[in-house]
Amino acid sequence: PAYRLCVILSQISQGDLTRRAQFRKKDRLNEVAEELNRAAEFLDHRVEQLKKTVEDLSKDPAGGERVKRLKEITDSFTTSS
Repeated sequence: PAYRLCVILSQISQGDLTRRAQFRKKDRLNEVAEELNRAAEFLDHRVEQLKKTVEDLSKDPAGGERVKRLKEITDSFTTSS
């Protein structure tokens, strides 16, 4: 179980914010997995909000190069979405 949790943490740290940990046993490791899932869900939601905001800004012709750069940055946040 600890190894699986480490694998999921590694995948999240590499940008896959869709990864979630699932454990059947109700122990301390399960509590850690649940907190990890909440943190990943929060980050995923915030990144999606940011991407939407940047996408909306990019539709404004006055945005220019700064908005284009923001879009490149937000696109690099995740590998799976």
